[in-house]
Amino acid sequence: MPPVRLATPEDEDALVESLARVADQWGLRQGSGMSYPFNAPKARETVQKAIRQDQSWVAVIGDGGRIEGSICIFVAEPFFSDAPYLAELWTVVMPDYRGSDHAKRLVAFAKSLADTAELPLVIGVVARDRVEAKRRLFDVAVGQYPSGNFYCYQPKSGAREMAA
Repeated sequence: MPPVRLATPEDEDALVESLARVADQWGLRQGSGMSYPFNAPKARETVQKAIRQDQSWVAVIGDGGRIEGSICIFVAEPFFSDAPYLAELWTVVMPDYRGSDHAKRLVAFAKSLADTAELPLVIGVVARDRVEAKRRLFDVAVGQYPSGNFYCYQPKSGAREMAA
């Protein structure tokens, strides 16, 4: 079983490729109902910043240019306070490794960051498929009650023209 480890710049290509493979599974959709188009340069920039900045972490499972799963955590602040917390940008397990313990191990990594920093961790599910299964996994892996829900309202097609 490969360990959870911090990503390095050498993981950049494999990370971007892995995020591209699952981008259509995010719960966000354009007004047309279509997935947001994957912007590889933007994803690469995000990965580069997250790997290189002091207040963000990317952990991966996998080696040799093969990413089996990854998580990105960064320090954030609420809009109403200067007090920091840890926020998840993504938790991804590649389809071939779903059903493994990878997601639990990646969440455990994030929880260890929160424990070390003594900061709350905001982590959750924004997905289109298997949402209930993912919620159950997070209920167990995080081990605490959820502190809310996210909802994604999809505007009606043509709403932009009606508003003009």
